[in-house]
Amino acid sequence: MKISDYDFRLEEMLIESYEDATIEESAMAPIEVAQLATQSYADAANSRFHKSKSQYVTLPELIDMYAKSAFTLKDLHYSKDAFASKFKHAYKNWKDIQLCRAFPFPLSDLVIDITLQRALDINHLCNIVTNFNPYAVRPINVYEDTSMPGKYICYDGMHTATTLFIIAEVLGFSNNLSQCIAPGAVSQSHEKSVIRHNFVYMNSEGVKKLDGVDLFQQMVFGVRTDGSVFLNWSLAEKKQQLLEKAGIFVTNKKFGDTKKPGAFAALTQFLDDTYDLSITEQFCKYFVEICDSNRPVGTKESWLMYDFFYNCQKSNIKVTDTYIKKVADAMNAACGGTYHPIKFYLYSKTAHENWYKKYFSADKTLRGITRNENRIGAEYLNAVLAKYSNVKTPTLHNGWFVDPSDIL
Repeated sequence: MKISDYDFRLEEMLIESYEDATIEESAMAPIEVAQLATQSYADAANSRFHKSKSQYVTLPELIDMYAKSAFTLKDLHYSKDAFASKFKHAYKNWKDIQLCRAFPFPLSDLVIDITLQRALDINHLCNIVTNFNPYAVRPINVYEDTSMPGKYICYDGMHTATTLFIIAEVLGFSNNLSQCIAPGAVSQSHEKSVIRHNFVYMNSEGVKKLDGVDLFQQMVFGVRTDGSVFLNWSLAEKKQQLLEKAGIFVTNKKFGDTKKPGAFAALTQFLDDTYDLSITEQFCKYFVEICDSNRPVGTKESWLMYDFFYNCQKSNIKVTDTYIKKVADAMNAACGGTYHPIKFYLYSKTAHENWYKKYFSADKTLRGITRNENRIGAEYLNAVLAKYSNVKTPTLHNGWFVDPSDIL
């Protein structure tokens, strides 16, 4: 099968995947219409980092910030209606909501129900003790039971409680734990089935961990608003500078703007310190050169180009602005004038399949083929550059080669 035979199928896929790009609404906070009149979407998105001090908002103000799109309003209305249908008749007053009770208690009054906890992780415990930070200590979640009068039974926070006990030992309070007061949150429920459900929920779907984009944003804010000097945080802030210069902004599908020009959501390599700052700089320059930052960064484009510049580094190839321009021009040429990540990947995939059937498969079929996207893409990119430019390419050992007839 020739590469050109796939054009119709490819174009159909491209149209389908990008048909909503111009009408997509953003759920992230908040990009004003007035900003977009004078700035690109990427510049407006990046402007949230242009703050040198903390900004404080009330709870109503926070909701208003995020409730400006129909997308967000619909979700909020649904959640409110769902809550009202379940609880409105049960909660006539605020006091009817049985929230946990904040209560400090001595460690001597604390017991652990080992049937209601995960096993103690000694490595985790030792790490907490070794790197103890009192400002990171959370309240210990406990409940009361008539079978243990006068005691608070820990159902979440066992490692915190155990850490405090070890510290009490070190400080000489092991025989006088009544003087060691710990922060606690006492559940209003005494039913063990409810408590166990809370423990499972609070340590699984009830916890929303930070995504890579969340961590990156916190690092940038940490440097720019707090003056943090952690090395990896400083590196993140320098990467942000490069993105801003190139009209690129980090995002995630949860924000609803991954199809906006300059959107960068496939962040695996970007966040990996294996790829140093110079590679991010080269990638940013490449993206400006290939499309003037007028489209999103492709998922298959980010790993392809990060790996390419990384391999250039390992092969001692000097990557200049001229080099990057030649690479971009060659990639555009290999896609009929305008590079597209999906199109380029499918071309490389087809070239690999043709090689497999011609040189590797005994029955000239795809039976038994294995595909490594990174290796396939890297080899195909090298072949494209050999055909459409005179640049030096990285040394690869991927175990296959591209037939020149399989390049458009």
